[in-house]
Amino acid sequence: SSSREMLTPFVDHILHICKSRFSEEEDGTSSSMLTLVGELALVCGHLLSAHIDELILMLIEMLKFQRSFSVERRVVLYRCFGNVCQGCGVVSTPLIDYPDLLTSLLHEIKTQANQLVRDEVLKLLGILGAIDPELYKESKMESTKQERKADFEEITFSVEKLTPDFYSQRAIASLSLILEESMSGILRKTVIEAMMTILTDLGARKSIPYLEDCIPLFLRV
Repeated sequence: SSSREMLTPFVDHILHICKSRFSEEEDGTSSSMLTLVGELALVCGHLLSAHIDELILMLIEMLKFQRSFSVERRVVLYRCFGNVCQGCGVVSTPLIDYPDLLTSLLHEIKTQANQLVRDEVLKLLGILGAIDPELYKESKMESTKQERKADFEEITFSVEKLTPDFYSQRAIASLSLILEESMSGILRKTVIEAMMTILTDLGARKSIPYLEDCIPLFLRV
């Protein structure tokens, strides 16, 4: 209690310094900052609640590059993640907000040779707790859907700069999204036929930019 009261005026400043040095190339500095944030979360987690989303995102980004870290730094990273979730009362939420996190942690358990790192990953999973399978499935599907939508929009606008067939591009992008999301076999057949008609009307040369994305999509469904 006394430690919490003493730290309260300085939490934001300490956190700002630590976050700015998370990605230091030197393992010792980064590990020290991660340890400090983890301990800070355990002592006065409620004061970190305003920064929790940013912290979780930063830690997840660090996990993507952990293969280049030393064993000590990886152990500290997972321990900090667990302490932040525990101290701030965040359970299951990161698994819902970041659907790929669970897959990443399970993969780490299967492939990680170092027992110290594996132990910290298991502790983190224990802290995050169980997750509703249906809720996780919906979150995963929504994440995939958003990624597909962003990809198709990027393709549409990039191709738009190269050809004058604006409406054909838009139609193919929209039909692709429908095809990706539809569960109806009849509707999928109709959509594929419509897309094939557009590609045929465009002709062999003008349809080439679309084939790289359309053909894998046809094969998947």
